[in-house]
Amino acid sequence: MKATPRNILSILELIDWGGHVELPIGDLQWLAAELAVRLGNSNMQVCDSCNKARAIVISTALGPMCDDCIRIARKAAYDARLALEDEV
Repeated sequence: MKATPRNILSILELIDWGGHVELPIGDLQWLAAELAVRLGNSNMQVCDSCNKARAIVISTALGPMCDDCIRIARKAAYDARLALEDEV
């Protein structure tokens, strides 16, 4: 069995969490992605924004972010700046 986020998530879902802290599905998905990256033989990291394993992940004040999420955030900030300038 390959250490993919989907495979690890299916294993985590089979664990009897009774009597222990139960994790919401979002946290289980994050944990599965982190474990898949750590167990796989790659130099990838998980982006905190999209929860996907990426080769390029940069530490930011908002947490580790991939280049795609940084690009999207930068465009959203630029668009917001333009919208504010248009109102003035």
